[in-house]
Amino acid sequence: MSARHRTSDRTTPLRRSTWLVLALVCASASLHADVERGRALARQARKQLLDGRPQLALETLEQARVDWPGSPLVANLMADALAAADRPTDALVEYEKGMQDDYVHHALFNRAVAGHTATERMLTEAGVPADPQGLPEDAASGQMLEVIEQGIEMLDTVRHDFVSALDLQYDAPTGESIAAVNRRIADLEEMAELLRQQQEEQQDQEQQEENEDEQSQDGDDQQQDQQQDDQQDEQQDEEEQEQEQEQQQDQSSEDQESQPQDDEGGEQDEPQPASLSPEQMQRLLDQLEELEQRALQLQKAKQWREREKAERDW
Repeated sequence: MSARHRTSDRTTPLRRSTWLVLALVCASASLHADVERGRALARQARKQLLDGRPQLALETLEQARVDWPGSPLVANLMADALAAADRPTDALVEYEKGMQDDYVHHALFNRAVAGHTATERMLTEAGVPADPQGLPEDAASGQMLEVIEQGIEMLDTVRHDFVSALDLQYDAPTGESIAAVNRRIADLEEMAELLRQQQEEQQDQEQQEENEDEQSQDGDDQQQDQQQDDQQDEQQDEEEQEQEQEQQQDQSSEDQESQPQDDEGGEQDEPQPASLSPEQMQRLLDQLEELEQRALQLQKAKQWREREKAERDW
């Protein structure tokens, strides 16, 4: 192998390494240029926010995020723009992304402010008043208690963010915000307790009305049963009276058949009391005594039914 070829073999890896270094330098320069462009866009968006143009700032920050992805500054500026555009719920997500490096205090404090705004908006839409004195009388019949309980949970998270921000950096506005959130939570807890009491009273009243309806229905059923018993008693009395009349008629027919008739089948002689024999007289007395005994038994049976009816009603 010639010396020229040996030199070419040694220089080939060197050229490759040189090209790799040059590529990395170019990529780093390009990345640095993108970050610088993202910084410039972030500064531009901040100025737009200060000028009161949050929607335009959001458009600028979307491009800044493409050039400078993962930047906590861009995330916090975007959250500020969303909050200024009256989109507090969306701002909470961006503050969570921007809670890095030197922006933690900013993200905590402003996330608490956005959470407070979102909570109050939810409470207002549900008709929750500012204090317990303004609570509607019919509030217990709706979903207000559920909304208030959800609002208490959300405000508890807000208070936690304010306290965390105060731990990082003490300032008077943060302390005042914590005091305001505590007062609001106390008012909501009082309203929740009042609504629970109203719901319990309403449930007790509904249960009482239900019991009264059941008692009224039971009374109607008892009255209907009593009417049926009375009808049955009257029907039984009528049947006994009919049986008694039939027995009397049968007995009268037997007496008439026992009287002598003329041989020619003529008309039957009218009964003559004076012509009754002692046997006939005794028979009539026995029948009369039997009728009296039956009448006495019927009277006792009727009295027993009336007494049983009175005991059942009692």
